[in-house]
Amino acid sequence: MPVLKCSNGKYRIGIGKCMYKTKVDAVKAYAAYRAISHSEAWAEYLRFIVVRIKKAVEDTTTGDIAAFIRIVRRVKKVKPKKM
Repeated sequence: MPVLKCSNGKYRIGIGKCMYKTKVDAVKAYAAYRAISHSEAWAEYLRFIVVRIKKAVEDTTTGDIAAFIRIVRRVKKVKPKKM
């Protein structure tokens, strides 16, 4: 998102409110927002992996090794969402 200067001398991020006193403040706020968004996406990805691994382990305890191998291969291919 671009940081833009408003008519009142303040700065905004994208189409947000003109609320930052300096451009540096707006850039720092946007960086913090992106860091939080990225960490949430990473946490979601890790939860997905844990569920898949639990399923794979259950399959090995019931003797379905082929299902275990398929799940492990799928997990290797999955990448986290980019924000």
